[in-house]
Amino acid sequence: MKTKQGSVYILSNPSMPNIVKIGVTQDSVANRCKTISKPTGVPTPFEVEYECTVDNCYKIEKALQAAFAPYRVSENREFFKVSPAQVTAILQLVQQENTTEQATADQPEAKRNPRFKFAEMNIPAGAKLIFTQDETIGATVTENNNVLYNGKEQSLSALTRELIGYIVRPLQYWTYNAKDLLEVYRQTYPKK
Repeated sequence: MKTKQGSVYILSNPSMPNIVKIGVTQDSVANRCKTISKPTGVPTPFEVEYECTVDNCYKIEKALQAAFAPYRVSENREFFKVSPAQVTAILQLVQQENTTEQATADQPEAKRNPRFKFAEMNIPAGAKLIFTQDETIGATVTENNNVLYNGKEQSLSALTRELIGYIVRPLQYWTYNAKDLLEVYRQTYPKK
C-alpha cells in the first residue's frame, strides 16, 4: 500500500443529491475537482464540501471506503450515499490540517459559490433553524444575516464551528421548516 501524505476530500454535485465522492490527491483538491468536473457525462461541476491533509491519505481513503461500504453506489466507484457531515466527523479525528476554508479562499471570486443570504433564501428574520446533529439545538435568524444562539449573535459558520469543533460549510448542518438549508441554497443560487 502507498504511504504518502496528501489530501482527503469530500465532493458533492448538485446533480447527484445525497451522494458524495470521497477521494485523495497529492495535487490540490481544487485541481482534482476541476478534472473530474470536465467530462461531458457530468452535468454540473463538483463542489468541495471538506478537505484536509493527513499523514497517509491512501490508508485513510481505504478505511473510509470500508466504513461506508454499505452505502457505496457502485463497487468500482468512490461515490457513497452518505452526508458530508458523516465523513467529515471521521476525517476530523485523523486530519493534520483542515484546508477547506483555504481552498475556498484560493478560488477566484468568479468561481466561488455566492455567499448565502437568509433573506434571498426566503428565510425571514425570526425564523428558527434546527441543528441536524442535535434537534434540541435551534438558532434564530437575525436581521443582520446572522443567528442568535444562547443570547449571542454570530454568523451561522461561527456557530456551526462552535457546535462541531471544526470548520465546515455550515448549511448542511441546519434545517428550516424541515428542509435542508443546503438544498434551499442550491435552489436559490443555481449553478450557471
